[in-house]
Amino acid sequence: MITQENTDQQLTDFAEKLGIPKEQLAIPETITEEMVEEARTQVINYITMRVQEEQHQARKEKPYVTYTFIGLLVLMFLVLTFTGGSTNSFNLIKWGGKFNPLIYAGEWWRLITPMFLHNGWMHIAANAVMLYIVGPWAEKIYGKWRFALILLIGGFAGNLASFVLNNHLSVGASTSVFAVFGALLYLVVLKPNLYAKTIGTNVATLVVVNILIGLFSAEIDMMGHIGGLVGGFLIAGIISLPNQYFNWKRALYSLSSLVLIGLFLYAGYQNGTKPYDPALSNAVIQDDLNKGEYKKADRLINTLISSNSADEYTYVFAGAIAQHEKNSESLGIYAKKSIELNPEMPNSHYLLSLHYLETGNRKAALREAKRANQLADNDIYKSYYESLKNTEK
Repeated sequence: MITQENTDQQLTDFAEKLGIPKEQLAIPETITEEMVEEARTQVINYITMRVQEEQHQARKEKPYVTYTFIGLLVLMFLVLTFTGGSTNSFNLIKWGGKFNPLIYAGEWWRLITPMFLHNGWMHIAANAVMLYIVGPWAEKIYGKWRFALILLIGGFAGNLASFVLNNHLSVGASTSVFAVFGALLYLVVLKPNLYAKTIGTNVATLVVVNILIGLFSAEIDMMGHIGGLVGGFLIAGIISLPNQYFNWKRALYSLSSLVLIGLFLYAGYQNGTKPYDPALSNAVIQDDLNKGEYKKADRLINTLISSNSADEYTYVFAGAIAQHEKNSESLGIYAKKSIELNPEMPNSHYLLSLHYLETGNRKAALREAKRANQLADNDIYKSYYESLKNTEK
């Protein structure tokens, strides 16, 4: 602090500390607006230089959390690539993509795992490069464990927002990247004089550019990005910078975060009680059945049925599981429900025929087998119908 006593000496010492000529801090007899603007520019330039030095120093100090996170992204991308492809929806779901119906079914970890998965090499390249640019800077400012929390909890927040507001399959570390953006923007609130003209301007530009890109691309999960941004800001407000005392503002950030998480979880699971498009769920169920994973398929079927989202295909798959488990009663119920929704489904008539055959109603079994054979040119239906018809003779 500069006091009125010994002003000249104090200004000289301060100039030496800043590394600028002492003449620049000399107090003139008359102060004009031009002089004020020039001094302001010098201060901003100095702060910018120091922030740039921090960035350079941050990379020199080895940002291990940033590099480890990028390494995990690359590792999981290779796993996806060699186990079915990183653009294969079934493979993304298998390895933990954010797929709402399975979250409704109890697979809550899908609010975390999507941040490590990517859909194609361009997707992972964009997120890895962005994290490489801003990660070391944030890691240097916040410290390693705080930065790790920002990545993980901020990524979770983005996936939670996507869970509530986006029903599509979603993957990507962009939720964590936007969490880093949010944490850097928090610095502007915490220390506006130091960071507003440096970090604030640069990060705000990155955020605006990425949001504009998202507005013109249907494949980008905007809700995940915004959720990550807000989540990163709030978690930064909670943990703050190193050596900061816990105060009422941090308590407010903590309370706000808990309330928002609770509300979003409630809203997300409430969405699971409402009808939604079962198309992708049915494809996943069929893929599970082809692999013999009947319990996994049955769990997803029950989720669709309980939300009144099941269609004729869902009930056909449910009937197939009932047939596998030799549950004739359920087989008949599901087959009839499928026919009720779509009388032209040959699979449904075939399954209903099996139900009637198992319950001893051969006449009804023959009728349904004939109908299945009429609706589809299928060797299985034809052979089955011929077998029943010959038995009746």
